[in-house]
Amino acid sequence: MEKAKISNRVLVAAARSLVGLKFTHMGRSIENGLDCIGIVLKAFELNGIQLDSGWVYPASPDQDLLSVVLASLGEPRPTGVIKPGDVALFYFSGIHKIPTHIAVVTDYGLIHADSGESGKVIEVRFSPGYHRHLHSVWKSPHLQYEDGFDLWQ
Repeated sequence: MEKAKISNRVLVAAARSLVGLKFTHMGRSIENGLDCIGIVLKAFELNGIQLDSGWVYPASPDQDLLSVVLASLGEPRPTGVIKPGDVALFYFSGIHKIPTHIAVVTDYGLIHADSGESGKVIEVRFSPGYHRHLHSVWKSPHLQYEDGFDLWQ
């Protein structure tokens, strides 16, 4: 059976509609807030694609769970290839480089849940600081990637 497809532009627009919402650890709802996984799940859900399999994310980042989530989203891209609508996996845990955070890639940069100063879903430039912590990028079989809709350089 063919997977439902939406354009990567439509997915990015859905993720952008979540910017400004409250960050809530393990958050999966617009009303109560979202975490990094919640943003990805909600952006697809807003377009009629259900990805959530009842994942419960623990209080501490869980690399194994992130791997399961990403595998359900699609497959990793070759190094250096990044397109809007992809899901980027990051590590921010020092020398061990354990991936603990995901974000939706946009034509501007990244949409992610900021657990720090803002405490909200934000869109930021894909700066060298983020590139330095990039672990991998995943593409979804649910997306049709539009020509000309690329990461702004």
